[in-house]
Amino acid sequence: MAHRTQFVSRTVYNDARVEWVLNHQFVRITMVDIESPPKYEAHVYIGFNHEKKKYVCHWLDVFGGQFSETIGVGTRDENSIEFIFASKEAVLRNRFSFDEAGGEWSSVIEQRGPLEDQWHTFCADVYKKR
Repeated sequence: MAHRTQFVSRTVYNDARVEWVLNHQFVRITMVDIESPPKYEAHVYIGFNHEKKKYVCHWLDVFGGQFSETIGVGTRDENSIEFIFASKEAVLRNRFSFDEAGGEWSSVIEQRGPLEDQWHTFCADVYKKR
């Protein structure tokens, strides 16, 4: 799967693989930067907590446990799921959306500081089948 991440000032490309794992309990997205050597790699696990009727997202990447320990909790609205990751330093909002007409998934990650009211776009991802 081709994957493009657009930051405010630059665009990077990743190879991404999406598959069901762990007895079909999670969808795993594996992303690796196409640069050699890669500068970024992430494993994202998305599952559903049936008891709480909420989605969960575990985002593990090259930045380590400092940022990977937070679990995002999300809700679904038709063709999108929005996750909130809260920490002392910031709140991140990650919205995965599916465009049926184009057959693409997108992910927009926004953040705001603890004393801020306005969201700032961190990055926008587009996932396309090859």
